Amino acid sequence: MKRSIFHSILSVCILLSSVNLSGQSGGNLRDPEYLVKQYNQLVEKHNALIEKTRSLIESNKQISPTQNQNPELNSRLSDAINQITELENELLTLKNQNNTPKSVGNIYLEETNSR
Repeated sequence: MKRSIFHSILSVCILLSSVNLSGQSGGNLRDPEYLVKQYNQLVEKHNALIEKTRSLIESNKQISPTQNQNPELNSRLSDAINQITELENELLTLKNQNNTPKSVGNIYLEETNSR
């Protein structure tokens, strides 16, 4: 997608430079009709490039990344996601166990041992 946008921008730059090099004389550049004609041509080409870029972007959005994968990769991916979820739950459980208030007996023993 980035490559197609780059190519579109490059095409516009080449188009603009070719218009400047296409034998324009000082007289042509002072002629309002000539300038309007050149401007309208540039606008048409610019709009065509924008439309082409939009169609390329839309076609890239329609392609789903999972369409190209095989079922084995999909099952391995779902297994890995399940493992991640289980490990996150275990981590949360361990954190909660460390944050639970200590019993009165344990607090007394810790205070006694610290003296």
